[in-house]
Amino acid sequence: MARQRKKPASASRAKVSDYRHKAKRKNNPPAKIAAEGTVPVMPKIEYS
Repeated sequence: MARQRKKPASASRAKVSDYRHKAKRKNNPPAKIAAEGTVPVMPKIEYS
């Protein structure tokens, strides 16, 4: 038995309102702070 066709999406989207938030995240650091650290150089390990 074939499935019935769904209703067009335009009819259901007409009732949706705008959900944009103007507030910014409180604890989001700028991008430059994340790259300031250094990675320590580890000595190579020899396996016998």
